[in-house]
Amino acid sequence: GESGPPDCIFLEHAAFELQFHDEIADAMVSKTLLAPTHAKIVPGVMCSLLDAEAGDSGSGKSSLLQLLAGEIAPTSGLVYVPPGYRTCRVPAQPLMFDGTLMYNLRLSGPPCSEMTIWRVCRRLGMSEAMIGNPSFDVGANGCRIPLSDVAVVALARALLSQCDFLYIGQTLDMLSPPRLESVMACLRDYVDDRGF
Repeated sequence: GESGPPDCIFLEHAAFELQFHDEIADAMVSKTLLAPTHAKIVPGVMCSLLDAEAGDSGSGKSSLLQLLAGEIAPTSGLVYVPPGYRTCRVPAQPLMFDGTLMYNLRLSGPPCSEMTIWRVCRRLGMSEAMIGNPSFDVGANGCRIPLSDVAVVALARALLSQCDFLYIGQTLDMLSPPRLESVMACLRDYVDDRGF
């Protein structure tokens, strides 16, 4: 019989070019941010994008994550996400709103209990001092909390959204090795539980 659409994300010759007006040359310029890429991401795996050399930038990782999350469209090729699958991208610089810690955690979407929110935050390594103060005002763009807690809030929002595919930018770079270990254990459990 006929098979349905694939239960995975894939890219076929997916590329992305940015076109802009160069003021000095007074001409339109095109810059390739992602060369034609082929990939297949199957349910139940965690993937990592690595540069050829540490510290490389401009290799297209962020553009690839934006393509996968549907934030930009490829200029050529195909990006396929199964119908009905929800994607969530945690950017390198997570967005925080001026408001309480709980307000920022609840931005993820479907309502859930405070107990569930704090369970996820504990698994991600959030300090008990933060958990014990849900009405703490994080300040504009999270300026009153350490960057590592901004990262944990962004990751908690993503996990609480119950997305099918989760893409994490350089957010993990903000974490100390012990907290990174907690986060990776939590992400592995999420993958196992969700099966994505």
